[in-house]
Amino acid sequence: MLTDAARRTLLLAMGAGLVAAIMPCPARPALAAMPRPGVATSAHAARARVTKLTDGEGSVRTHVATMAFYEGSNENNDLPATFMAANYDWTEQASNSAGAQAATAFHAAGGLHAMAYMDPNAINCSSNQPGSCSDLETRLDNMDETGYLHNQDGSRAYSNGQQRINTLSTAFLTAWPLQVQDFLALSPAWTAAQRGTVEIDTENWVTLAMFAYDGGPFQEITQQPQVTQAQSGVPGYTPNLAVLNGVDYDFPADGYYDQLLDALGTIITGEFNENAFAITYGSGYMTNSYPTTNAWKNQENGILDVVGRKLHDFVWMEGDPSPAHRMYGVASYWLTRRARLSVLWEDFCAPDNTPKGYCNSTWADITVVPRDPLQTATGGSIDTLAVGPLYRREFGACFQAAVPIGQCATVVNPTSSSAPWPALSQTYGHTLVLSTTSLYGGGTLSWVSGVPSSLPPNSAAIVAQ
Repeated sequence: MLTDAARRTLLLAMGAGLVAAIMPCPARPALAAMPRPGVATSAHAARARVTKLTDGEGSVRTHVATMAFYEGSNENNDLPATFMAANYDWTEQASNSAGAQAATAFHAAGGLHAMAYMDPNAINCSSNQPGSCSDLETRLDNMDETGYLHNQDGSRAYSNGQQRINTLSTAFLTAWPLQVQDFLALSPAWTAAQRGTVEIDTENWVTLAMFAYDGGPFQEITQQPQVTQAQSGVPGYTPNLAVLNGVDYDFPADGYYDQLLDALGTIITGEFNENAFAITYGSGYMTNSYPTTNAWKNQENGILDVVGRKLHDFVWMEGDPSPAHRMYGVASYWLTRRARLSVLWEDFCAPDNTPKGYCNSTWADITVVPRDPLQTATGGSIDTLAVGPLYRREFGACFQAAVPIGQCATVVNPTSSSAPWPALSQTYGHTLVLSTTSLYGGGTLSWVSGVPSSLPPNSAAIVAQ
């Protein structure tokens, strides 16, 4: 698992020479293979036509709302912009010339939302000494002393090779808008005018303990209201649409996530919840007992809170690319999916790299689209979808690559015990099997006859008619 510092270093400090230019690649299939023969019927097709008018999602799409790195974190760097635009609604880049090139190409190919990475809370340093910090956020490198956080003894606060920033200071509030404008000038694709956004990192530090975890305690920020003010103030000074990172599994964190989002209102366009469900550490599975009690439930309820505010929620899953691990994440995403507000981000590096050897994190999983939900969580609680120890959500009209496949359902077991398959309101006869190969590499989905009789601990299944 990358630490905040390591991830930030990779995204902000990558030089243009480290990133391959976007080159034409041999034509590859842009979508997964068509569904198994015989699933769709005229009745299903008729229902699909009605669904367009009744479930509020508009026309059937070839994939769910999607996100991927495209040049950011050295992923998918050399895949054709046309491929990325056809399959991913959102892509993220480093805020440098190479990232700008990828963002511009993505937008030109019809990509909806390019996103530039930025972090207002810290800058990279070569040592824990003033004057040693020089990353791409040059405006923040050169603030006066009030722009930085300080330890109790008056020395500058450093942690993990980063210098912490005082986002309440006048020095920062003057430098930050100029810094964002410097980055946006590299590519208009990142600007709101072209439906672009910026990521504002480490906005998950919503409590005083979280905020002071890297480098604290500080002289300047000592009380909880100051933390809320510091974190909610940055987007207001950001001259562009912003996505925050983000809602963690300890939601609601004593209500401070809600305080932050209440303060922000519609200033932001959404939030990341990094390491959601399928995670990079420990067992690899976020459950109702790991890494904290009710972690899985809290993550689902955090998503419900974000989409309930009409904000985009980016379900960012990482770690092992095995089908079982990805299925657990995708099935959990389906439980709270809200049309285009819920964005699936499968940040798993496939065994087949891109043509030039970069991480390939494109997956055919995105091409199964559930529509016409029969159940939807109410009251902001995922427990309203519980059936015994399991959680289920059924859909009346489902599609693969925009072709009707009948009704479908997702069932998740986030517990440490095996559980029998639950009674569902519709009949299902096939179970989804995910590919081990990337979407760009030709990976396809398949369906096997029958449904599970039970679900093992920390597992999930998607079934269809």
